[in-house]
Amino acid sequence: MSAPRPFRPATWLLAVLAMLAVAAGGVAAMAVEPAPPVTPEVKQVAAGANAFGLKLLAELSKGTPGNLFFSPFSIHVAFAMPFAGSAGTTRAELAAAFGYPAAAAGLAPVYGQFLRSFPGFGGTPAATAYEFALANGLWGQQKYPFAKAYLDLVQSTFATELRRVDFGAAAEAIRLEINTWVAKLTRDKIQDLIPPDVLGPLTRLVLVNAVYFKGKWEAQFPKEATTDAPFFADGKTETKVPTMRQTGEFGYAEPTGCQILRLPYLGGTLAMFVFLPRERDGITGLETALAAKPLADWITGLESTEVRVSLPRFKMESGFTLNGALGKLGVEQAFSEAAADFTPMLDPVEGKAEPGLYISAAFHKAFVAVDEEGTEAAAATAIVMDTKSMKPPPAAFTADHPFLFCIVHEPTATVLFLGRVTSPGH
Repeated sequence: MSAPRPFRPATWLLAVLAMLAVAAGGVAAMAVEPAPPVTPEVKQVAAGANAFGLKLLAELSKGTPGNLFFSPFSIHVAFAMPFAGSAGTTRAELAAAFGYPAAAAGLAPVYGQFLRSFPGFGGTPAATAYEFALANGLWGQQKYPFAKAYLDLVQSTFATELRRVDFGAAAEAIRLEINTWVAKLTRDKIQDLIPPDVLGPLTRLVLVNAVYFKGKWEAQFPKEATTDAPFFADGKTETKVPTMRQTGEFGYAEPTGCQILRLPYLGGTLAMFVFLPRERDGITGLETALAAKPLADWITGLESTEVRVSLPRFKMESGFTLNGALGKLGVEQAFSEAAADFTPMLDPVEGKAEPGLYISAAFHKAFVAVDEEGTEAAAATAIVMDTKSMKPPPAAFTADHPFLFCIVHEPTATVLFLGRVTSPGH
């Protein structure tokens, strides 16, 4: 057993978000519920989350030359919970980096409308052609002076109530309870989200979000068509990888320098978009181009075209400590013991005796696997806060060199997952 983690004489908060998307088969077709109306304000929240994701992609790419995968949605929702209890410059930096809609105090109600745009919000799977559930949980130290206004805001926005526990007396049991909750919601795809020796007597709050998705492609790739084919991992070095093939009608576009392909999932609201640079070594330039305008501009207006698709099966895992990358995006005070301002989380009277909270560490891990039937993807984010006519020939979409992809909730145009494939490993 590892040595106990040393705790500084300060209160601290741990916020954890777990996100899972699975589309590997086994889902019976059900009647599709119509998507709720999506307002321009909700789409603006999604645009902010997407812009954050592209900025973070650029930062993470600097230290990750190979495969890269993460969930901007996961990180955005995770940080929205402490943002709702931030103030001053801390709040301004978080709003600027993440694009959060801010009210006079806390998070604007439109963020709750944004979350309710997703089927299954609250944890109950929705009756769609795929399974999807979105849930949040809070575990807080008993008798700790959390502000009622903050807890009310979290309840109305994130659809969860505070569960009072005693971290000082049962930290390990609470850790196992939270990890079990996450594992159950993610069908055991995310295990041991919170590692040993993280929770302890000075823990004050753990916030958890979990998302689950399981479905299939609208048009599955015939397994018998999959064969080994060349893939140029760095634009030059040829390797052989299992490559899926099919020809059909897909959303397709050819903007300058790249090709864009839309692969929808059953249900009509989720799709994968694959961005393939024209040049074999053009992945860096494509990342720069994507960040230059809203992602919605790239993925809307694709025309239905007959496309001959060649796409490698791929599987990857990524893990990051987000402090440095978020610092480069302007999130500085939230990580500063001396300067962080999360006073709205505390009762204005009883909380005055507390030294306050700050984010000491933020971690993110993600997993994705794409095959003939569909997609399996998982991501987890942890935030630790210490105190402080004649048809033309088919277009050829041959992904035989590095490409980008994202999984999008199309009614809101929200990017749930974002990745770069440079070396298929599946």
